[in-house]
Amino acid sequence: MHTYTRDENKFIQRLLGANIDGTITIRNKSDMRGYLETDYADITTAFIQEKHNELLFLKTKLVVDGLYGVNTRRGLRDLMRAFDVKMPSRKNVEMQGIDMLAKALPLWNEDVHDKVISHFSEAIDLFDGDLSRVKLDTVEAMALFLGQSAHETGPDFDVIENLNYRCHKLSGPFRYYRLHPDEAYEDGKCRGHRANQIAIANKAYSYRLGNGGVSSGDGSRFMGAGIPQLTFELNYKGYHDWLKRTLPDVYEKSQGDKIMTHGAKIVSDSPHSVLSGFYYWINNGVYKAARYGATQQGSDYATRKINRYTDSYHERWVSTSQAYVLMTS
Repeated sequence: MHTYTRDENKFIQRLLGANIDGTITIRNKSDMRGYLETDYADITTAFIQEKHNELLFLKTKLVVDGLYGVNTRRGLRDLMRAFDVKMPSRKNVEMQGIDMLAKALPLWNEDVHDKVISHFSEAIDLFDGDLSRVKLDTVEAMALFLGQSAHETGPDFDVIENLNYRCHKLSGPFRYYRLHPDEAYEDGKCRGHRANQIAIANKAYSYRLGNGGVSSGDGSRFMGAGIPQLTFELNYKGYHDWLKRTLPDVYEKSQGDKIMTHGAKIVSDSPHSVLSGFYYWINNGVYKAARYGATQQGSDYATRKINRYTDSYHERWVSTSQAYVLMTS
C-alpha cells in the first residue's frame, strides 16, 4: 500500500477523521473547502482519484471496526463527492447477479478473475440472471454470499479442497490423526515426501455424515468441492437431489447423474461449483443472514450456519465488508 507523506496523512485526517492507512482516529470535521483552497491546495484531485481503492479500503476498515458512524460517513461522502468519486450506497438495491460479481472480483487474485467469471456466469445464466429463486437478488445477500465464497475458495479460487497438510499439522483438525499419530508422518507433507491428499481425505472423513470406512474411498470422493467446499456423502446427496428437482435439464446435461459416483470431480467443475453454493445457501438457511444486512451480525450468522466452530469469523466478516463496498462503489 502507498506510504503517505506527513502532509497527505494530515490532509486525510482533517477531512475524513482517519488515517487512510487504517489507523483510526475519529475527530471532528472541519470545513473541507477551506483546506482545499489554502493549506493543502497542492494535493490535487488526481491524488484522491489515484487513491480511490485506498478510500474504499478505509471505508471497509471503518465498517469492520464498527467506527463507520454518521460523522465519518458524512466526511467520507463529502470528500468523494468533491473529487467526483462515487460514494458507496447503503440502499438495498437489486442488481443483476453477474454485475454484482464483476464489481466484487478483487476478492480474488487478478490472474483467476476469468475463472471466477466463467464459473459464476454459467451458473447465473441458468436462472436467466434472476437470482431471486435462490434468494441472492440484493446487494446485501450477494455480499454475504461472496464474502463466504471468497473465504472458502481463497484468493486463488480453489474449488476443490486443499489437504496439503504438514505431518505435524494433521492432528489439529482431524480426529483420525489424533488417534493414529504415526500415520500422520506417512500421509502428511514431511521432509522427503509430499502429502498424500487422497489418503488424508479417506482417513479424515471416514465414517462421517454418510461416508463409509477408509477403504470405501468415500473420503476422497466426497471431499470439499465447489465454492461451499461441499463435503461428505450426505451433503453431496442433498445437492444431487436438489439439482435433479430444481434444474432437471441441467442435471441431465451436466453429468448430474455422476455426482454420487464421481463426487468432487463433478462438483468442482462448472456449473456445479457455483450451483452447489446456491444449494447450500438455500438448503441450510444461510440466506436468512441477509435479514441483518451486510453487517457483522449477518456475517456471523452465515458463518455459524456454514462452520460454527471455525476460528475465521473475523476474516469472513472482512471479506463480506469488502464485497459490499466493492459492489456499491
